Amino acid sequence: MRLSMAREHLHGLVEEKGEHVAVREMRAHASRYFHGLPEAAALRRSIMKALTEEEFNQVLDQYEKNRH
Repeated sequence: MRLSMAREHLHGLVEEKGEHVAVREMRAHASRYFHGLPEAAALRRSIMKALTEEEFNQVLDQYEKNRH
């Protein structure tokens, strides 16, 4: 649920502000979205490396895959 909300939030930011700004802004929100999730610190570290919406979503996809 939180991951899908983060995806939607990022997509809205991309539409509003452009991908470059949106991805960087979303990094600041990541700690709140992922707080309390298993392996949240590793997830946040990976998110900090994402430069595009696609990369951000790939990190979330990989996290979901690893959790199941």
